[in-house]
Amino acid sequence: TLTGAYTLRNAGTSSVSGLTIGGTTTFYNTGALTQSGGTVTVGDASGNAATLFNAATGTYDITDDSGIALGTSAASLIVNYGLFEKTLGTGTSTVAARVYSAGTVTAATGTIAFSGTGNNFSGTIGGAGAVSFNGGQSTIAGGTTVSVASLTATGASTWLTIAGNLSYAGSFSGASGAVVWIANGATLSLSGTATLSDSVAGAGSLAITGGTTSINPSATLSVANLSVTGATTTLVIGEWLYFGHAFSAGGGATLNLSGGNFVLAGANSFSGATLTGAYTLRNAGTSSVSGLTIGGTTTFYNTGALTQSGGTVTVGDASGNAATLLNASTGTYKIADDSGIALGTSAASKIANFGLFEKTGGTGTSVIAPSFLNAHDVSVSSGTLDFAGAVTGPGTDTISGGATLEFDSMAKAGQTVLFSSGANGVLDLTDPTGFAGSISGFAKGDTVDFAGAWSLLSVTQNSAHTMSTLTLQSGAATDVIQLVGAYSTTEFTLAAGPGTTTILGHV
Repeated sequence: TLTGAYTLRNAGTSSVSGLTIGGTTTFYNTGALTQSGGTVTVGDASGNAATLFNAATGTYDITDDSGIALGTSAASLIVNYGLFEKTLGTGTSTVAARVYSAGTVTAATGTIAFSGTGNNFSGTIGGAGAVSFNGGQSTIAGGTTVSVASLTATGASTWLTIAGNLSYAGSFSGASGAVVWIANGATLSLSGTATLSDSVAGAGSLAITGGTTSINPSATLSVANLSVTGATTTLVIGEWLYFGHAFSAGGGATLNLSGGNFVLAGANSFSGATLTGAYTLRNAGTSSVSGLTIGGTTTFYNTGALTQSGGTVTVGDASGNAATLLNASTGTYKIADDSGIALGTSAASKIANFGLFEKTGGTGTSVIAPSFLNAHDVSVSSGTLDFAGAVTGPGTDTISGGATLEFDSMAKAGQTVLFSSGANGVLDLTDPTGFAGSISGFAKGDTVDFAGAWSLLSVTQNSAHTMSTLTLQSGAATDVIQLVGAYSTTEFTLAAGPGTTTILGHV
């Protein structure tokens, strides 16, 4: 036991197998010190604060699983400017006194567990072993290099603050009850294997840039920004998870919805990511999409505002499973250019629209390949919106701004194509006999294009003069088109083109 008020300095080589640094003394190591076989305690029962100081020239080496305990004063302190290391022992060496380290901490084997209150690290943390924060409050300052093989924050009383940008490629674990706090302006980048069962919070950013990160039951995420990027990067959602801040996924990253739904309520972006798994990703905020594959048996469920541009969305992947894109009654799905929606290998993958699905930009063609249930509103005001698959449901399809709506397959009864006033729009029917919907608002300047050569046989009205039926003939085949309103043969002109017949409204 040391006691008193002065300093004991080890300038040579020391072995320690049990020592109490008491009183207000300082044990000052400038040489080589090896601890094994017994505990070192910083502070005694007097309530005074003592110090273990490892200078820039000092090496403090723990060669078994012994640790460093704390006396009765929480103000007792370990200061490290040199090398503090554990080189032997496969178990855990617990450091209970608070630590200030601007030097190097190395866990070459086993685990060094820091459990003191008020730990601060600003140098290097490395080694082939593990470093654990198990109790108390610890801070990893900006500029710290962390390359230890395993890094863990665990325990209900554990608070680990990431105070600056930190990139970590090892095995990271946030265990239940712990808090990992990412400070404002700081980013924690994980590129190894990570398991989060804790709370990750703060005004900073969590970036998943490689490897596999799993979010397990009991975890919560409330950082300002969450991003997943890189072709070798997978984020596994192992629980029902709500995230209310900015989220982005791209660069070939995979979101694996293996354990529950993932609700995004902030500003989100997708740029080349893939969904897989069996649950639902819900966009409840504002999203931009420039490339996304909805794979596995997942559902992308839009209840907010989504804008697609700059890349294709694919419903279904190469697995042969059926995926779903669902636009809810509160949802707006806007295509702002000529990008489209492709179909994976399963024809059962589909789109269901209960809100507003619209194309507002681009002068070219946006092709929608999957089957499409339209139970509310589809709108095209720029370029061509081309449905390659069957369209079903009781919805309305509005054409405005000189745009074109094209049906390549069936458009079943219940669909109403609405030419808005002064639309000068085009309805293009690649399969005229497959169109069983009705047309409303057809007027001068509007056109309906039919594949093939057709002639107009008759125009008849119902008894209430609220619906008109156009009967057309092509060889032995006949087809009927239902127009809302009272029309006569004098209000149409048929113009034949190469493989196409156009009905022109001129009244």
